[in-house]
Amino acid sequence: MSKKRKHGGVKQGFDLFERAQRELAKGNVKDALRDAKVCYREAPDPERRMLLERAYSARAEQLQKAGLQDQAQNTFGELTELGITAPDVQAKLPRLRILLGLSHPASAGGTANVWDENPELLIELADQAVFHPQQVPGQYVEIHRDCQRIRAALEAVERGEDAAAADQLNDISRRSPYADWKLFVRGLSAFYAGDAERARANWDRLEPKRPAFRIAQTLLVHSGQLTADRAALNVANGLRRLAYAVESDPVREQLKTMSEHQRAGNSSGLFHAFRSFCQRFAKTHATLIERITDMLWKRSIREQRVDLLNRLIRIAPAPPLDPHWNRARALWSEYSTHSTYEATENYWQAYVKDILQGRFLQPDERGIAAGLICQRLAKMAVAAAHDEESHRPFPGFLGDAGYAAAFRQEAVGYYQQSIRHAPQLRGAYAELAKLHLESDEPSWAVKVYQSLLTHFPDDYETHVWLANYYLEDDKPDKAERYSREAQRLKPRDPATVTLMWSQRLAMMRLCAKKRKFAMARQEWELVQQSAPPDAEAYWLDLLRAAIEYKANNVAEAEKYVVAAETKLKDPTPIWMIMHTHAARYGLKREIKNDFGNRFKAAVAGACCSETAGQLTKVLLPFVARQIKYVGLATHQRLVLDYLQRCQGLAWNGDDLRHVAHFLMVADSWRHRALRDQLLAVGCARFPQDPIFPFLAGRAAMEKGPYLMDFQKPRDLFERALKANATAAHPLTAEAVKTAKNAISMLNQAAEMRGSMFFGESLDDDEYDDDEDYDEDEHEEYEEEYEEFSGRGTASAGGMLDEAELARIVPPVMMEMFKRAASFLGISVPELADRLMSGELTPEDIADGPPPPKGAFEGRRGKKQKASQR
Repeated sequence: MSKKRKHGGVKQGFDLFERAQRELAKGNVKDALRDAKVCYREAPDPERRMLLERAYSARAEQLQKAGLQDQAQNTFGELTELGITAPDVQAKLPRLRILLGLSHPASAGGTANVWDENPELLIELADQAVFHPQQVPGQYVEIHRDCQRIRAALEAVERGEDAAAADQLNDISRRSPYADWKLFVRGLSAFYAGDAERARANWDRLEPKRPAFRIAQTLLVHSGQLTADRAALNVANGLRRLAYAVESDPVREQLKTMSEHQRAGNSSGLFHAFRSFCQRFAKTHATLIERITDMLWKRSIREQRVDLLNRLIRIAPAPPLDPHWNRARALWSEYSTHSTYEATENYWQAYVKDILQGRFLQPDERGIAAGLICQRLAKMAVAAAHDEESHRPFPGFLGDAGYAAAFRQEAVGYYQQSIRHAPQLRGAYAELAKLHLESDEPSWAVKVYQSLLTHFPDDYETHVWLANYYLEDDKPDKAERYSREAQRLKPRDPATVTLMWSQRLAMMRLCAKKRKFAMARQEWELVQQSAPPDAEAYWLDLLRAAIEYKANNVAEAEKYVVAAETKLKDPTPIWMIMHTHAARYGLKREIKNDFGNRFKAAVAGACCSETAGQLTKVLLPFVARQIKYVGLATHQRLVLDYLQRCQGLAWNGDDLRHVAHFLMVADSWRHRALRDQLLAVGCARFPQDPIFPFLAGRAAMEKGPYLMDFQKPRDLFERALKANATAAHPLTAEAVKTAKNAISMLNQAAEMRGSMFFGESLDDDEYDDDEDYDEDEHEEYEEEYEEFSGRGTASAGGMLDEAELARIVPPVMMEMFKRAASFLGISVPELADRLMSGELTPEDIADGPPPPKGAFEGRRGKKQKASQR
């Protein structure tokens, strides 16, 4: 008889109800629900029913957290079919409906204010959505939208695209449940960038009970910025998970090896490890390989290591924006001392083809990129032209000037290509126009600026330039269009006021010369309305007098001349202005001669501050802009002679300011002593006015770097800047910039001179205590050296004598050498030796370096109206 086996069920005496309660309390919700169902079927009393309801509720919530949304909804359906009698389950019912997506927060049935009554529920959904967006019901559109932004920002930070991450965060409001995650992402971006202060500033504002704070604390402890005992919560579990994730990643060891090679400076080992890395992880870690490649090619260019760049090209995939490595090669060639201009040019041209033929940029971006590269090539050509000219200061004697012209022509071509590819590049137009002006081609510059206005019709600077160009060309009818546009754009700008004043004056003169006197008088009325603040009242009377003289209304003209005389103590400026108007308006010869004789007689009289100020104020714009008229040279000579007699005057500040400006612009070598004297008077009598120390500093720099006392002009410029802070008549922005640049240049020049003449030297007593040092032997050595080198003899030793120089150097240059040598107090052979060694430059020999360009500087030599703009 076989032995029977007992198949048991539940032991007798075992309470299934109690076991279900225990399982539910321990969190074994699945087992608790199973036992509760059996228990309720056996005895459906109210107590067991409430246990079953609690088990259903707990199981539905457990499935929802696990992401099993459909099963959770089925379990909740069974609960509602059973009916809910337990008060605690009834209280959880609205929250559970929302978590399962069975009810919208704004729907009826008591859930309209769920977010307001229970904000933790919204925060819980937001945190859950960041980790598991699929667990959040799809009808919660706002939660999903902000969740996508946070996750996209996190992915951008991981890729190193901090700007893209910031863009994703911009639309998340401060009251959003994702505001905590917004702070976390910002801190994470700073954490990866090594900015610990900014990272802590964001992470310290996180809510301590939320996951973002826990992750931030874990990262800070792991990085060593925070110790575990000082952390706000226990991060041991997070550290273990982080360490496991790092150690289990095979990339870690490879990156560690490359990092060690880089720190050791072992380039060969670094590239060998990177080659293995690319072969192994090309498909799984393409983004990381791209970032490492970007770092390595930039390092190769920075260190000028073409061998490293070529090796990287062989082992690594090309960057997405440089599919054939032409951009990297061009950058290396551009900054390398071992490459040529032609090689750099060829690489950039090849990269332009890559851009136009490739698909790695959007169609609208390709033209802009190609235009920027062509603009870069144009700048290279201009720099090459300047470099060529600096190495050939005397083209007629030392070489052919055609190379510089060829470079400039090449630059023009590249600028034109840049504009064709990207008409929106305003800088290309401006630089091309400037290049035409350098080449003395103002008509081409005008065409470029007019083309610029077709794409930038509201470009104020271009309208002003074109208006001034036509005004200086005495074509106010063509300038009027641009003047009006400038007035429309900036009606209150001082430059606009001055421009409209010049426009009205020129238009009035044009109408009078064409004998359209009604229009000329109408323009005179407009001139009165547009006069700048510094315009003198008697100028308007004299302008009307010139119109009436031109119209043969002599009696009417004399009335305006008399009216002007009543507004000045001394009529000398009136006679000079009327003599100028007679020449520019084409008045009759007898009228012109009459005012000329009056001026010559008056200017020989007694001097006064007001007359000197008015005379120089009138002449200043003509001399500064080199606007010629018959009699200008005579006026300038007589006024300079007048100023020469102004000794010991009680100067007015405004008058002396005009005189100082005029003397700086006139730049007459015969009157430099007068200029320096009056500038000293201005600095002493008007210390609060910055213009006098500014102009005095510029005048002090005219001596050149080898004869100038660096401290004096530097002190003057610093004094001018200090006075400018509180001045009633402050310097222009350009003058302030000039002063600051001059101070910087003087500091550098002083350091260079100190290192040249007072560099490292041996102490006088270095050999005093050396017993082996023989003074007699040293003297014997010096005698041998002098005998060998010829030092101390009548000849110049290794230098050419003056007769040999005369045979080599052209006569004109030889005369220049003699004058410079006499001025410097050295011999002509010594001057030539310093020139060949680089101690002196051709500019020092010719005329010394020019003063820094400022707002009040005039031009020298023959008029070139385009280049002075």
